[in-house]
Amino acid sequence: MRRLFPIAVLAALAARPEARAVPSLVEEVSDGVYMVYDDTGRWGGVTMGRTHQNSPQYQAKKVLNLSDVPLAVWEATRAVRLSLYTGILDYSFHDNPPADGLDEAFEVVINGRVHRFADDCGIPPYLHSATPAMAWYDMAFPKAEFASGGNEVILRKAPDDENDDYLYVGIATGQSRGNSMVSFDGATWTAERLTRPGGSGEYMVRLYLITTDLSTAFSWRPAADRPLEEPDGLVLYAGARDVAAGPGGLPLPVGAQARVEWDAGAIDRLEPLTLAVEATAPFELAWLGEDGEPGDSVVVPAHHNEVPAGTLGAPHPTGIAITPRGPGWLSAPRASRQRATSAPCPRPSTSARPSLHQAASHPGRRRPAASASGRSSSRMRTCAAASGGARGWS
Repeated sequence: MRRLFPIAVLAALAARPEARAVPSLVEEVSDGVYMVYDDTGRWGGVTMGRTHQNSPQYQAKKVLNLSDVPLAVWEATRAVRLSLYTGILDYSFHDNPPADGLDEAFEVVINGRVHRFADDCGIPPYLHSATPAMAWYDMAFPKAEFASGGNEVILRKAPDDENDDYLYVGIATGQSRGNSMVSFDGATWTAERLTRPGGSGEYMVRLYLITTDLSTAFSWRPAADRPLEEPDGLVLYAGARDVAAGPGGLPLPVGAQARVEWDAGAIDRLEPLTLAVEATAPFELAWLGEDGEPGDSVVVPAHHNEVPAGTLGAPHPTGIAITPRGPGWLSAPRASRQRATSAPCPRPSTSARPSLHQAASHPGRRRPAASASGRSSSRMRTCAAASGGARGWS
C-alpha cells in the first residue's frame, strides 16, 4: 500500500535560497512507515549527479520540511532514519601517494547539532578502478533532533590535514523544489547548482518516520509438517544439498553444510539480529556475505540455543551457514530482526548505475533444510565494521 499525501506548494521567494523551501513530499511507503523527500529518485550520474566533497568548506545542505506530515503521524513516530544516496572514495593514491585508506571523517549537522563519523564507518566505498559504488545508506538519529516543521541537514567533511578522502552525495537532477543548497566556501549558499560541474535538482537525502513495530521472525523446522514459517517472505532458501529431512530433523554428516539465505535488502541493518540454532552435535556457524560466501565462523556446542548478538562479524549478512563437527541432526534454526523501510531504488540517467546484486541462491533448485527469524528493514548500512577471526564459544 502506498498513499501519497497532497502537498501545498508555496510560492518561491526571491530572497535567500532557504526562503524558497517548500513542504517536503510525504508518502506512506509501507504500513506505518512514512518517507519525507523532495528528489525524484532519478540519479544524475557521476559528474552532474553527485557532490565531490573533500574539505569542510564544501557543504551540501538538505532542507526536510515536515510541515505536511499529519500531526497524528508525527506524534506516533517512534524512530527516524536519515537516508543518503552516497559513496566515499580514498583518493590518496592520486593526491598523497602511497594510498592510506579511508582515514578521515565526515559530519552530519542536524539543525545545528554536529555528528562526526569515520569515513570507513560503512558507507559504500568507491574503488577508483571500478564502477562508482553509490548506494542508499541509512543512519539512525534521535527523533528529538528533528522538528515537525523545517529541518536543515548539512553534510560536509571534517577538518583534516590531508583532505584526500572524497564524500559523494547523490543528486536527482532536473526538477528542483528549492530544498537543496550548496556552499563551496562554507559561508555563501546557492541553489542554482548543487555541485561544482553544475548539476542542479535535489540532493537524494530522505527521512523515514517509523510509527509501528517492524519486528519479524522466520524459523525453519525440517521435521515439521510446515517446515518453513516466514510471514514476511524474507527467506530465499533454506536447505542442504543432497540431504532429506527425517523425523528428528535434518541429518547432517561431517562435511555437509546447511544454509539459510534471506533478502538482506529487507532487513534493517541498524537493528540487532537475534539468532538461535538447535543441533545434536557441535557445529560451526558463519554469516554469509553479500557474495553468498561464508565468512569467519564460531564453534557452537551441541544443543545450544541462542547465539548472542555480535558474536559473528559480518555487518550485512545475507544468511547463515551451519557446518557440523560430527554426525548429528539440525532441528530448528531461527532468527529475529526488524523489517526494512523500503524505498524506491534510484533510476540512473546515465550508464554509470549502482550495483544491483542478485540473490546468491536459487530456492527452486535445492531442498529446504534450515530456518531463521528476523526483523525487516530498508537499505540500511550500519556504522559497524566487521570483526574477523574464528572464535570459540564461552
